[in-house]
Amino acid sequence: MAAPWENEVVHSQELIRNLFLFAGVFGVLLVVRNLLLRYLRRQATSFETVPHVAFDRLRIPTFLWCLAGALDAAVRLLDLTPHQEQLAHLWIVLFLIASFTMVGSALLLGIIEVYGSRKKVPFAVAGLSRTIIQILVFSLGALSILHYLGIPVTPMLATLGVGGLAVALALQDTLANFFAGVHILIEGPISVGNQIKVEEWEGVVTDIGWRTTRLLNGSNSMIVIPNKKIVSETLTNFDMPELRVTTELAIYVDRDTDPQLVRTLALKATQDADGPLKDFAIVVLMDPGVTQTHLQMKLIFSVKSHNDAGLAKSNVNYLLNAALRANGVKFPRAN
Repeated sequence: MAAPWENEVVHSQELIRNLFLFAGVFGVLLVVRNLLLRYLRRQATSFETVPHVAFDRLRIPTFLWCLAGALDAAVRLLDLTPHQEQLAHLWIVLFLIASFTMVGSALLLGIIEVYGSRKKVPFAVAGLSRTIIQILVFSLGALSILHYLGIPVTPMLATLGVGGLAVALALQDTLANFFAGVHILIEGPISVGNQIKVEEWEGVVTDIGWRTTRLLNGSNSMIVIPNKKIVSETLTNFDMPELRVTTELAIYVDRDTDPQLVRTLALKATQDADGPLKDFAIVVLMDPGVTQTHLQMKLIFSVKSHNDAGLAKSNVNYLLNAALRANGVKFPRAN
């Protein structure tokens, strides 16, 4: 029979061996982790790249995964009962599944954000699309945990199907808005940042949610529109197919005024004013032309975006009004 001090020596040796094993495995995994992170950092040419997203999302989780791997290796050599060893492996695996799920969701969202900013995904990137992606990823993670625990999934899915039918009947209006939001994301008539108009509401899209779309109007007020309104009413997107838009300015002068003089002055005022794009054609039309009371012409020019039209027309008006007065052009008077 071994002496007590001999048992303590053996126990100490086993503890030191396990600590060395833990440190060795942890060190090897950290080396692999650092090589991976260095590679991603070298590939990250800017913040809006996939390697940078991966580097940013994986720094902390990979450290925890290395720790979990080292712990798993050390547990295999500990003098544990089968139940204790099984329980330890169970918690390590559950931790890995949960962490992989959370990191996978964040990584996928980050990659979609990158490609969404380049218009390379077949749907709009907004609050609803992010929520759907998170639900799908976390559902897969939950199913993986249930499968690992040996809990049958099929009866639960059947129960959810029956319960889902009852919920669908009770929330018809909410679901109509939800599926309208999905339709908006897939078809892509609008995106976050677009200047749009739906009926009398106009503003910049700040988010497309699971039930509503939010606009920020010119007075810095939030407009909340149900998604089904977006897909059922006439929609104007001022940013599609491109940001540049053309705008019109009506010119009213006395009916005896020389149209060529008005045209010349209008072209010069547009060229000199801030706002109109000089690289695109500036057109002055006799439309509708001479009427019974006045001469009316139409000035057409381009601006960078719909939001620039008002200021550009105001700038042209100031210069044109001064030029017409300086050249003695009379304006029509109300009868």
